[in-house]
Amino acid sequence: MPQLYLRGELLGEISCIIFDKDGTLINKEKELIDIAKLRIEKTIEILNFSSFSQSNILDTKNNLEKIYGIKEKFIAPEGAIAIASREENLISTATILTLTGLTWSEAFKISNNAFNLVDLIMQDKNYKEKNKVNLPSSISIIKGLKKRGFILGIITNDNKAGLNNYLINHDLKNCFDHCLSSQDHPTKPNPKAIEKLCKHLNVQSSQCALISDSDNDLLMAKQSKIKIVLGYTGGWTIRPSLYEHDHLIHHWDEITYQ
Repeated sequence: MPQLYLRGELLGEISCIIFDKDGTLINKEKELIDIAKLRIEKTIEILNFSSFSQSNILDTKNNLEKIYGIKEKFIAPEGAIAIASREENLISTATILTLTGLTWSEAFKISNNAFNLVDLIMQDKNYKEKNKVNLPSSISIIKGLKKRGFILGIITNDNKAGLNNYLINHDLKNCFDHCLSSQDHPTKPNPKAIEKLCKHLNVQSSQCALISDSDNDLLMAKQSKIKIVLGYTGGWTIRPSLYEHDHLIHHWDEITYQ
């Protein structure tokens, strides 16, 4: 069975490694900042067409910034934009809007309209700028692990289109044996998502390592009896505060294997 090492120290023998994607393999901080600010901007534009006071609108803007995790030019790695899926962020946004006195149906409609507008803007922006940046050595470590014989999987809150674009654009389709997106149910951090992925990968969770920048994922891994739980901190300007790990990785070149 292949052996995994961190900074030269043997972590154990495992047959499979499960990766988170955004913030772990890809630096999406700039893109997430753009998405968060645009969602707030479009939501506020819609509210401005209604009879809300400016103080009410300002409160809404501030609350959305807090829940998304916007910190000046950075995104908090633990914020909703960084960790939660599009659907979860949509519900969070609608919940904030109900504080203005809107009904749930009205708040959800406004949030959904704002999110759809931003989706169109970002699709065009990503096509032109291709601003998703691979974290240093992430591609080479994936290809090296696959060549060594590790079974590889991805579990992500990105949708299927985003996941497939990542795999195709970086010639990784043949590296990953199975992947789960936010459109596959159950979604993370439900431990049953790990159970489902392991079934597709034909491995036991006790044969796996999981690597993520999110404590939600790391806790999910522990609950799923994953053998080695690894937190990754190198994907953000502000390092994420992680607690549910066995070990921390700061850079991909710290990982070796035999």
